[in-house]
Amino acid sequence: MNEQEAKDILEQLRNGTQQKVLISKDDFMCFRAQLVLQKDREAFVGTADKGGSVTYVYTPQPEEGQSH
Repeated sequence: MNEQEAKDILEQLRNGTQQKVLISKDDFMCFRAQLVLQKDREAFVGTADKGGSVTYVYTPQPEEGQSH
């Protein structure tokens, strides 16, 4: 995985074209490097899988000051 592929995956999760993605152990550091740069990074939730891979989903957070 390269930087652009990681950015593309993050955008696909954000816009809903992908519901979840599996990031392999080998690709994790590249993906994470892009993830931490995102202003909405807390909306990307990762679940560790056996073998070192991580499954990510996007769960938008309510904006501050918004009432429910």
